[in-house]
Amino acid sequence: MKTPGSGTSLTGVWTGRYAYPRALAPVPFLATLIEFGGNFTGSIHEPDDTGTGAVAYASIEGLRQGNEVTFTKVY
Repeated sequence: MKTPGSGTSLTGVWTGRYAYPRALAPVPFLATLIEFGGNFTGSIHEPDDTGTGAVAYASIEGLRQGNEVTFTKVY
């Protein structure tokens, strides 16, 4: 889910869930992205995996080409 923003730009606040390829529970996340001409940067907030209720923060940067998005996420 994305809010706000318009068209095909990735700029905005995104929420979702991702799943590992193993038998682990899906993890919710919140991503804030800013796109400039197909390139984007931003941050991601998600529960850490220690079970303490803490939040893990990561930076993200990537490239959007049409419907394809590739990125690198660094904690």
